[in-house]
Amino acid sequence: MTPLLIGIVGSKNTGKTTFTLKCSKLLGNYGIDLSVIKFSSSGYSLEPEGKDSNLFRNTPANPIIFTSPFETVTYKRVSQRSGIQDILKLIPESSELVLCESYPASFPQIPLIYIIKDFHDFKNTKVRYNNQEPILIIESLPSKEKSTSMELRTLSIDLEKDIQEITEKILSQLKSV
Repeated sequence: MTPLLIGIVGSKNTGKTTFTLKCSKLLGNYGIDLSVIKFSSSGYSLEPEGKDSNLFRNTPANPIIFTSPFETVTYKRVSQRSGIQDILKLIPESSELVLCESYPASFPQIPLIYIIKDFHDFKNTKVRYNNQEPILIIESLPSKEKSTSMELRTLSIDLEKDIQEITEKILSQLKSV
């Protein structure tokens, strides 16, 4: 079974991670078998300087696998970003849904949730994603101009009632697949 992919997109510091965390917890409470892919455009590393994994990553070894009684992590050096099909091979077959935080605009289209600060941010995000209509628009920093200037139905990720409504919207997407 191929899982439903939903992209969580928006500008830097709009609350994409906060949203993804809240949504993941709630969807898990509904019994949804869920995976998360966090895309990064920086040279991000999970381990800080001086930690064993970082020391090994600075050797020619590839891949490097770290394991403990609680988790196994694989570091694999690549010459370019892995494509979505290669990344999906890492997702368990049981996954029904994959939340893709900071999904790249250059990847194939999937349903998107825009996390925005204001109307200007909405317009920029829409242009970046080739004018694709989102399934949801979430205003992470509510403004006085919220609904009137945007003429859009936006939700605030700060309100627990909204995260419930957002989760219901995602579940309806899952049921329509």
